[in-house]
Amino acid sequence: LSVREVRTKLGSLLAPLIRSYPNQIDIIVPIPHTPLLAGQEISRLLQIDYVELLQVRSNTSIGPNRTFILPTQSSRVDAVKQKFDT
Repeated sequence: LSVREVRTKLGSLLAPLIRSYPNQIDIIVPIPHTPLLAGQEISRLLQIDYVELLQVRSNTSIGPNRTFILPTQSSRVDAVKQKFDT
């Protein structure tokens, strides 16, 4: 299976779990873009609005892409601030 197919399938597997959750969900927001396809599928199946609130800067040379692997929390926070326009 392609990564695209797997991420979409994960969304279809998560949708019933989310449906059973007792709280009302207003929107689906992928953060950052890895869960984009799963979020779109959840949105489609549950008929919940899908909104991309964070925009990744188009220049990927700004900061590291894999911020979660940086050695300290402060370096991760700084890199995320560089990576996203909020």
